[in-house]
Amino acid sequence: MDRKHKGIVERLTGLWAFNEAAFGGILHGLHLPVTGLFIGGLSVIVISLIGYYAENSKAIIKSMLIAASVKFVVAPYTPLNAYVALFIQGGFGFLLFRKGFSYKTAAFSLAIITLLISSLQRIIVYTIVFGFTLWDSLNIFYDFVLVQLNIDKTFLGTVNFSWAIIIFYVFLHLIAGIFIGLFSAKLPEKLETFRNTNLPKLQKKIFPEQETIKKKKRKSFIKKPSVQIILAVSLILIVLSYTVPGIGKNEAEKIGIMLIRVLAILTVWYLLVLPIVTKYLRRLLNKTKLKYGEEIEIIILEFPEFKQLALNSWELTKGNGIATRIKGFFFYIFAYLIFPIEDKK
Repeated sequence: MDRKHKGIVERLTGLWAFNEAAFGGILHGLHLPVTGLFIGGLSVIVISLIGYYAENSKAIIKSMLIAASVKFVVAPYTPLNAYVALFIQGGFGFLLFRKGFSYKTAAFSLAIITLLISSLQRIIVYTIVFGFTLWDSLNIFYDFVLVQLNIDKTFLGTVNFSWAIIIFYVFLHLIAGIFIGLFSAKLPEKLETFRNTNLPKLQKKIFPEQETIKKKKRKSFIKKPSVQIILAVSLILIVLSYTVPGIGKNEAEKIGIMLIRVLAILTVWYLLVLPIVTKYLRRLLNKTKLKYGEEIEIIILEFPEFKQLALNSWELTKGNGIATRIKGFFFYIFAYLIFPIEDKK
C-alpha cells in the first residue's frame, strides 16, 4: 500500500471510530431523524472505502478493532449490541471485499445486508425478551383503539398491527440500504471527478469551541423509549382487562407472565451473561490497545477535527432539500477526508 492510500485508510479508520463513539451526539444536536440509520450508513460507506483504498480486506478487520477500542475508551458504557453491530458490519465488509467481487457489488451488498440485519437484530431481541405475547398484546391494544375511536374495521380491522410494524421497520432499513448502497458504490468515481475542483475552505470558528468528550453512562434496557412504550401498553391492557368486557382476564395473565419473563431474562443477562461477555470483550480490546495504542490515541485527539468536519459539511449543504442535503453532507465529509484541502494546489 503506498503512503497516500495508507493515509486515506488511517483517516477513514479515524472517522469510523468517531462515528461509533461520538457522532450520535452531533446528529442529535442537528435534530436529524433516524440517527441509527445515519450512523449505520456512515459506517457502511467508511468500510466500503477502506475496502477500495486498502491493499487487502484485512485492513477492514484492523480498522474495526481500532474503532471498537476507541469506542470502549471514549464511551465505556456503550451497550453490547452496539459492538455486535460493529463486528457484523466489519465482518461482512471483510468477507465481501476479499471474495473477488467488484467494488460496486461489494459496497451495495454490504449496505443491504448490514442494514437488514440491524433491523432484524432489534426485532429478535424484543421477541426473545418479551416473547410472542408482545406482538399479541399490540394487536389487542390496536383493536381496542379502533373500537374506542369508532373507526370502521372493514379494512383496518383485518390488519395485523404487529406484522405491519415489523414489515415497515424492515422495509425502512431495506430502502435505506438501497440508497446508501448506490451512493457508496458510486462514491469513489464521483470523488475522483470532484478532486480537482475547488473545495470551499473549512471554517474553524463558525461553531462553538469543542467541548471535552464526556463519558456517558449506559442507558439501561428499561429506559429505552421503545421499551417504556411497550411496558406502558402492557400495564394499560392489564387494567383494561378488568374494566372492559371485550378484553378477557386471561390476557392480563399472559401479560403478567410476560413481565415476569422480562424481569427474569434481564436479571440473568445483567448479572450473569453480560459480565462474562464484557470480560472477554475487554480482554480483546485491551490487546488491540496494546498493539495499536499510538493510533488509538491519535484518533481520540483528532475527534474535535472530525466534529468540525461534520458540522462544516452540514453547513455547506444549507438551503437544499433534506434528501439532497443528506447526500451532500456525506459527500463533503469524504471529499475533505480523502482529499484534504492542504494537499490541493
